[in-house]
Amino acid sequence: STGCLGACTYCKTRHARGKLGSYPIETLARRVRGALEDGVAEVWLSSEDTGAYGRDIGSDIGKLLARLVEEVDAFERRTVAGGASSSSSSSFSSSSCAPERTTHQRTRPCPTMIRLGMTNPPYVLAHLDEVAAALDHPNFFAFVHVPAQSGSDRVLIGKDRMNREYTVAQFEAVVDGLRRRCKGKVGVATDIICGFPGETDDDFRQTLDLVKKLHLDRCNISQFYARPGTPAAAFRPRVPTKTVKDRSRALTTLVNSGFDPYASLVGDVLRCVARDELADDGARLVAHTKDYVKVLVDFDPDLVGSHFDARVFANHRWHVDATVVNVRVKADKDNRPALQAALYRLERLRAGSTLGGGGARETPFFFF
Repeated sequence: STGCLGACTYCKTRHARGKLGSYPIETLARRVRGALEDGVAEVWLSSEDTGAYGRDIGSDIGKLLARLVEEVDAFERRTVAGGASSSSSSSFSSSSCAPERTTHQRTRPCPTMIRLGMTNPPYVLAHLDEVAAALDHPNFFAFVHVPAQSGSDRVLIGKDRMNREYTVAQFEAVVDGLRRRCKGKVGVATDIICGFPGETDDDFRQTLDLVKKLHLDRCNISQFYARPGTPAAAFRPRVPTKTVKDRSRALTTLVNSGFDPYASLVGDVLRCVARDELADDGARLVAHTKDYVKVLVDFDPDLVGSHFDARVFANHRWHVDATVVNVRVKADKDNRPALQAALYRLERLRAGSTLGGGGARETPFFFF
């Protein structure tokens, strides 16, 4: 979908993109079917507010996700019937949303993973059962991005504030509801704005308390910016710049130092999927677990587009280091045009890395 149903006072998305415009479910299903046939590694369902999908066309996000699950399952049946499966064992098991630590196996030849994009709390709240059912599927990442923006209702609600149209309790209901409904761990990312006009010390304390309470260790932190042309640009009183920076630093310290989410994973064998994303100038390949933990392994072109088990030997704040111990679903580049193109791009990127430059490099198979 494009556009937005919200009217947040600090945002210009509604002005730039207009009102919500959802693509028909069958149009999206055909796009996903084409991605599956091409053998892409990931499909991202993205929009300004994925949870609002369909409200303008008499549909909803639950119906879309159920239809895409049907599409993936139909692809698997066709693949198995045609004998084209290259899988040595299963991909992510539907029995758990957590990184797998068991020997349970089942035939899952489809290598493509689907990731749900950012969703605001108001519209997804009525569809938690359907969203959880999709996140439990082996070919969906058990990961959601739900912005909180503040832990204070006084800041969130009202046309003279953020005008976010949900309460802190409703945000918590989305996060807790998905964690409770899914059969295993769900990765949750959120966004916080520090220093919105009128935000008091007590409002900010409530934000810190919310992050601690829900263990929101994947948090995108920003300082309020008075975007010209938005209602919030004229709001008063403004929070002093020093105070905004202090609050941003305090929240950053909490998120970076107050949580150690991956320490318990050291020694575990995690089930991972890799697309064409590199780290360390091409020396390592980026993979993710089902709940979207970032895993770095030594680069091997045969791992690009594959599903594999990797044993964690070190943890860091934002990722873990691991060694591959078993390939579950081989990449099978001969039957995946998208993979062939991705490997060509990676070869060029890695060759270029010897000429200088650094950091992560990414050329995704597919963005949606």
